[in-house]
Amino acid sequence: MCFAQSPIQWAKFGNMAFEEGDLYAAIEYYGKAYYADTTQLQNLMKLADAYRLNNNYIMAEKSYEEVYSRPTPSLSRANYGMSAYWLARMQQSQGKYEIAGKNFERYANYEAQAGSFFWKDAKQQITSCEWALENISDSNEVVFTNTNFASNYADFGGTLINDTTLLYSSLRFLKKDSTLKVAKSERSKKVQTIGARQLDSNWTRAASWDSLFNVTNAHIGNASYFADSNWLLYSECSDYSNCKLKYRQWKNGQWSEAIELPPTINLEGFSATQPTMAIIKGKPTLFFASNRPQGRGNLDIWYSTYEVRLKGFKYPRNMGKKVNTAGNDITPFYSADSNQLYFSSDWWEGYGGYDVFKVDVTSLRSTSKAQNASQPINTPTNDLYFWETPQRTIFVSSNRPGGTKMEGQTCCNDIYFAGIQPPPEPLPPPPPPPTPLDTIKDTVPLVITIPELNNYLPVLYFENDQPNPGSFNTTTKENYADLLSQFINNKNEYISNNQYFKESTKSDSLINIVNQLFDKKVSGGLKDLNRFIDLMLPELQAGKKIKVTIKGYASPLAGPTYNLKLSQRRISSIINYLNTYQEGILKPFLSDTSTSGRIILVEASFGESEASEAVSDNRRNKALSVFSPAAILERRIEVIKVVEEG
Repeated sequence: MCFAQSPIQWAKFGNMAFEEGDLYAAIEYYGKAYYADTTQLQNLMKLADAYRLNNNYIMAEKSYEEVYSRPTPSLSRANYGMSAYWLARMQQSQGKYEIAGKNFERYANYEAQAGSFFWKDAKQQITSCEWALENISDSNEVVFTNTNFASNYADFGGTLINDTTLLYSSLRFLKKDSTLKVAKSERSKKVQTIGARQLDSNWTRAASWDSLFNVTNAHIGNASYFADSNWLLYSECSDYSNCKLKYRQWKNGQWSEAIELPPTINLEGFSATQPTMAIIKGKPTLFFASNRPQGRGNLDIWYSTYEVRLKGFKYPRNMGKKVNTAGNDITPFYSADSNQLYFSSDWWEGYGGYDVFKVDVTSLRSTSKAQNASQPINTPTNDLYFWETPQRTIFVSSNRPGGTKMEGQTCCNDIYFAGIQPPPEPLPPPPPPPTPLDTIKDTVPLVITIPELNNYLPVLYFENDQPNPGSFNTTTKENYADLLSQFINNKNEYISNNQYFKESTKSDSLINIVNQLFDKKVSGGLKDLNRFIDLMLPELQAGKKIKVTIKGYASPLAGPTYNLKLSQRRISSIINYLNTYQEGILKPFLSDTSTSGRIILVEASFGESEASEAVSDNRRNKALSVFSPAAILERRIEVIKVVEEG
C-alpha cells in the first residue's frame, strides 16, 4: 500500500537537501511541498531561495514575486519583506533595472528596518540601477570568448605560468550551489587547480595539478604566479570560510615545498584568500581578500609589501574607502601597464551581482575612486577574477548566459577571454596659436596689465636640501641661478637613480620622465621667471606697486620645522637673484623705502605641510625620496598670485 508524502515531509526532505548543499534536490522537494499545499508560502520562499542560490534568476524572480504578492500569516513579516529585496536583486541580475529599482525602493521604504545592512544595500542598489540605465552599452569592440575547458562545472580565476600554460580553479563535481557549498556525500571532491594549454588561439584543458600540492582534504585554488620571484601563490581552504595563503617557488627546475605566509597575513580565526602580487614603487606587494578585523565590510581587499632585505611581509593594510565597501570586495589584480588595481565588488554602482572595478594607484595609500570597468567586461550577472596578460589578453570569470552549463543558463562560472587592441597612437597636436610673447621682437615693449601677469607665473625647482644643507637659517647668500646650474649639472645622477626597477620598460619610462623634467620644468623655470620680470618691469617703472605672493614646498624627508626654514631659504635665494638681475635693475623696486614702483614680496612658505602623499619619506631609499620624479616636482617655489597694491 502506497501513501503520498505530505507537504510537511516534502519540506523536511527539502530542508535536509538544502543543509547538505544539494540545491537541485532542495528545489525538487520544496516544489513538491508547496504545490501540495499552496497556502504554505514558507515553502515557496524556501524554493525561491534555492533557485537564487543556484543562480536561476528567472525562476527565483517568479517565486519571490508570488510570495510578495500574497501576504499571509504562514510567512513571517521578516521573510515576507525580504522577498521584495530578493525579487529586486533577481530582476537586477537580468538587466531589468527600472522594475528592480522600484522594488528596491519599495523594500527600503516599507519593509526594511532603517539603518540595517539590507536597508543600506537597497538604497545603494537604487543608485546602481539608475547608473546602469545610463551606462548600458552595445559596443562590440571587445568580444569575449568562452575558454571552453570541456567542463560543465564551475571554472574560475586564472594565472599564466608561461606563454602557453594557464592555471585555473575548478570545482570538479556535480556543483550544487553558487556559493560553492559541498554536499556531504561529495565532500571528498574539492576545488582543484587545473592546467590548460594554448594551441593557436584556443585553450585546452591539460591536467590537474593536484599532485603538486599533495593535499587530500582541502580546497586548492586561486593560484597566482609572481614571475619576479618565481612564486606560485594560492589559497588552501579547509572550508569556504577558512582559507590560508601559501606559496611555492620554482627553483632548480622544480617546485619547492609549500611555504605558509606569516600569521600577520593568515590571521587566526579569519580567512585570507585570492592572492596576487606585483611590483609597486620598486617593492613586491601582495594583495588579497580577507574578512579580518578593522575592515569596512565582509570581505575587503588588503595589501602587504615584501621587504626583500628582511625577507618578510609587513603588517597588512586595508586599501581604504575608495576601494572597500560595506559589501564584498574581492579578486584583486594589479596591472603594471596601467598602474591600476582591478577587483570585483557587489556594492559599488554596477550592472548587477559582482562587477569588475578599477582604481588608479598613485600610491598604495592614495587611489582614485572605484570606476566601473563597464560592458562588455561586466554584465547583469556575476563578473569576477579580472586579469590580463602582457600580450593584452584579458580574462574574466562569469556566470553570464551562453556558457557551458550543467543546468540553467546562469548556474555556474566559466572563464572568458578577449584580445584588447592597443590604443592607436594619438595624432600630434596642432601647433599652438602664437602668443603675444611669440609675435614681438625683443626690442618692442609688450604692454601687459598687472592682472594679466597671473597668466605667466613661474615655478622654480631645487635640489634636495639646497641651499645650505642642514641649516636652520631662514636666509641665504646663495643665488638661485647658481643653485640651478649645480642642479642641472647633476642630471645624470638623477637618471642613474631611476634605473632601479626590474622592469626595463618602467625604468625607461622613468628615465624619459626625468629627462623631460630637467629639459622643460627645471631648466624652463628660470626662463619663465625672466619673462615674468620683463613683463612686470614696465609696470614698476610706471610707478605701480605690485604684491607678489610666493609659496614654498619641500619634500617630506625632514620635519615640518626644518622644511619651513628650508623653503624660506629657497625664497631668499630667489630674492638674491632678483637683486642681481640685469645688473640690479630691480633693486630699487625691492627696497622698502622706494617712493615709486615697488615689488612687495609676501612669503607664504608651507614647508612639508602640503607635501604630496605620493612622495616617499624613506631616508634609506633615496631613489624614491630624493631622485624620483615625484620628489623632484615637490621641491619647488611657486609665484602663486600677483595683484596691484593700492
